[in-house]
Amino acid sequence: MRQISEETIHSVDSFITNLSDEQKDSLAIRIKEKQPHLQGYFYSYIMSHATPKEMAVLEVIFIYIIRVYEYEYGELEEIQSKSIREHDDKFFDYIESEQKRQSKSTVMRVMRQAAEQKQFILFLETMVNGTKYSTSPFREFLIFYINSGIISTLIMLNDIVELMNQKSSEDI
Repeated sequence: MRQISEETIHSVDSFITNLSDEQKDSLAIRIKEKQPHLQGYFYSYIMSHATPKEMAVLEVIFIYIIRVYEYEYGELEEIQSKSIREHDDKFFDYIESEQKRQSKSTVMRVMRQAAEQKQFILFLETMVNGTKYSTSPFREFLIFYINSGIISTLIMLNDIVELMNQKSSEDI
């Protein structure tokens, strides 16, 4: 699968940054309508521990993920709960087994590589981790879980895009 280009990331960032608050709210509603199950899955990584402010930032991150994927790969079909549960079971089993043998940071490094979206992950992680110019909007104990949710969601989206590509090539 080809990586998301930096041009796409910057185009979507510019697009979202220049929206009015009303337009951002409208975009958030459309994204939730398009991917309600995936959004619920993504939020589940921190929902029970997050403050309203942290959830608002997580919503923005989810919007970026969906917009960037659609900009780069085209319209995404709605991902159903069954597919999400199957993916999550595999992801959780992998994390659990690997954490017995390796550190959390090593497991995350391997998962980042599996996601095959280095530039996009770095961009999203700056939103989560903060930069030398800004602090993270999340409390420290949530950051690992948010980054795990990002990686898991990207891996799932990569699989969906691959399936969509296979279907379209079979239709030709």
